[in-house]
Amino acid sequence: MLDRLALDRLKVEAERVRAEEGWSWAETHLDYPHDHGLARAYPRAPEHDEEATARLAVLSEDYDALIEALPPDEAIPEDMETRLNVIEAELRDAHAPVYDPETVARSGLFALLDRDGGVRIERGFQRPEDMAEVEDSEDDDSSENGPGTKGPKSIPDRLVMELTAHRTAALRDLLGSRPEDAFLAALHAVVLPTYWTGERRSCLNLKLESRDVSNLIENWVETPAARSLEARHASWAARLPEDPADLWAALVAFKPKERMGLFAHCVSLSIEAVLPSAAWRRDVGAETLAAHLALDMGRYWSATPEQYFGRVSKTHILEVVEAEKPEAVVRLNGLKKDAMARHASDLLAPEGWLPPLLKREP
Repeated sequence: MLDRLALDRLKVEAERVRAEEGWSWAETHLDYPHDHGLARAYPRAPEHDEEATARLAVLSEDYDALIEALPPDEAIPEDMETRLNVIEAELRDAHAPVYDPETVARSGLFALLDRDGGVRIERGFQRPEDMAEVEDSEDDDSSENGPGTKGPKSIPDRLVMELTAHRTAALRDLLGSRPEDAFLAALHAVVLPTYWTGERRSCLNLKLESRDVSNLIENWVETPAARSLEARHASWAARLPEDPADLWAALVAFKPKERMGLFAHCVSLSIEAVLPSAAWRRDVGAETLAAHLALDMGRYWSATPEQYFGRVSKTHILEVVEAEKPEAVVRLNGLKKDAMARHASDLLAPEGWLPPLLKREP
């Protein structure tokens, strides 16, 4: 009954947002549908005409001048604070990422319950039929001389293969002598599948896969790693072009440090260190990487009842407490499972206790 009431509320909110913002469709779920299998579009940095760009530049200069004029060690005058707030709000709104209207018209959203029972809207999902409309349009535009057009019939297939093999070898030789361009080409190859599902516009035979771990983690969206990863992913998405055909030019325009940052993000999503059971040996590659990065799982995970002690046996809880706080074991003996889990968490979580699977090997 409660679930039905919650879904009814979600449907109302989903339809309101869909109608107000112009999305093609809306779905409601109590929990995030991790197996949706849909592509996702992200909002992009807005483009401004010359007049708007000039105005924003003037606003930025005004803001900097006001900051420099602030009286040291004194309260900010009310009129100056008001002006700063107005400029800051206008600059923030002007640079806030936005969805392309065409993307909105062919995409949808999920309305979900958040951890506190409120409504969370996740936007930009694209069904196969949504993408098919775009592909059909592109096929129509390129029907005469576009991609897929066959070459002259007079050239034998064997000769086609030989000529393009020569070109492949030449490209390999040239790229192999230019490290910066090789990095750019690799970056282009890994960004494409990260932000455009199924897109293949690179000639590099690099394969980057990202396993979805969100369906393995309780309350995934509330975890520190999820919040950080999603924020970083959306931040880069806002700076990438809408059309993957424009990606190469966009990457060329990035500064070297920006390319490195985007490359790190895409490569990081390919990490696979999930073990199917405690009986499996730990991944040597993951251990090496964790040591190099000085990974501290205490920043990402805490031994709460929900994340650990409520999901292991009472015997295991007592063994852990006895090893860490032997004097406290007597207080836990005889308690029911839920109470024992809470007490163990209160004892060990504040001290950053980690199970062996989350500790770095010495």
